[in-house]
Amino acid sequence: KDLPGQSLFQTAQAPDDSDRVVFSEYHDGGSITGFMMLREGGWKYIAYPGFASQLFDMEADPFETNDLGLTVEHASIRERLHQRMCREFADPDVINDNAFADQAQRIEELGGIDGIYQRENYDHTPVGS
Repeated sequence: KDLPGQSLFQTAQAPDDSDRVVFSEYHDGGSITGFMMLREGGWKYIAYPGFASQLFDMEADPFETNDLGLTVEHASIRERLHQRMCREFADPDVINDNAFADQAQRIEELGGIDGIYQRENYDHTPVGS
């Protein structure tokens, strides 16, 4: 699937665009879930597959101290941002499942967890530690 976006070089060289939507995702071999973030205007929505999402009003709360993710009065904003994430990027559950499948395949290719621990040239935190 071709995802929307542009090169980070283009983004860094362009004037600030307060209307630009930002999407990011994070997956670590030792994490119990990945997470995906969508920033739209003053809102920051974070999806954690299998766990409650978070929502922050970045204009009123730039240090993200007040999670609005479970508040009834923000349910429509949370749902709108979740649907936009799914529509324009991908469903967080699908992304997470694919990442874990890819990690499992890579672990197997490296000889399993024990094989990773025994690698002399493995310079990262071993998966599953």
